[in-house]
Amino acid sequence: MNDALCRLAGSLVAAVLWSAPAHADTSARLPLVPMRKDEQAQIRAEVAHYLRSDLADGGSVAVTKASWSTRWRVTGRNPQPALYVGFALARTAFDTDDPRIPASLTDVSVAVGFPVTRWASWNVAGTVGAGFAGDKPFADGVAFYGKGSISASRPMGERSRLTVTIDYDGNRGFARDWPLPALIYQRVGETLSFAVGLPFNQVTWRPSPRWTVAVSGLPPLFVRASVKYDVTSHVSLGLSFGGGSEFAHVSGTARRIRFGYEERRVELNATYQRDSLRITFGGGAVFDREFFQESDSGREFGSFDVDDGAYFVLRISWGG
Repeated sequence: MNDALCRLAGSLVAAVLWSAPAHADTSARLPLVPMRKDEQAQIRAEVAHYLRSDLADGGSVAVTKASWSTRWRVTGRNPQPALYVGFALARTAFDTDDPRIPASLTDVSVAVGFPVTRWASWNVAGTVGAGFAGDKPFADGVAFYGKGSISASRPMGERSRLTVTIDYDGNRGFARDWPLPALIYQRVGETLSFAVGLPFNQVTWRPSPRWTVAVSGLPPLFVRASVKYDVTSHVSLGLSFGGGSEFAHVSGTARRIRFGYEERRVELNATYQRDSLRITFGGGAVFDREFFQESDSGREFGSFDVDDGAYFVLRISWGG
């Protein structure tokens, strides 16, 4: 499989198994997604500002998000094995007078991805890491969490691959105390590529050299979709639908209680790319917004909605 198809295969793995962009570089994808031979590091940064919107029961809030993630290849060259180090930082600031909403949430994590062994035709790799998710960085011991994974992957032909993963993330949105399995079969083609399995699926279709359509998720529970049109070899336009949520422990609350924020988005953007540099500017509508507090048994109390609004975003990445 050539380098371009290998990178597409890696992006399918990343999108299907670990769909939170801000922390993908400390997830199970860290040792699985190959870098180009001339790459030593990959960097992604994003800043988004959400215009002020009313809270459903009075007051208002403006939101600013910033994230940075980096992935270094410490040793090894493609093909793997290689030793990787990943770092991810995401901070969300809330400008509001509402006492129920903290001033900010910070989630920072670091992980090491490493080869374990090769058994028959299976390549086995793992990750070990730790993070902090709270409103006052490193001031609350309850907000620290661990993360790790073990993955086995084998080729199933020239363009196909099977990946089995057991992943633990102490700050994920679902079953944070339990390692969760994932099984993904992926096939990469010039026109149609797909990854099917559990917990998520993705299909990428290139009907022509200029158009790319991608759909991922676990319908009907959650779906992400995007359409991209290459205007020139360096400029593209995109339309996407998606969303996300974030969780953190707020100081002064019970040990097992987390504060969270959830949203859905529709975005129109433009991207400029030259060599390894990619710059994207976009904006759109944000809706289905909710602040909440949750315990181990779910969102039982403390939920309140935010009106729909608009946002602008700038993304810069190098490599990948």
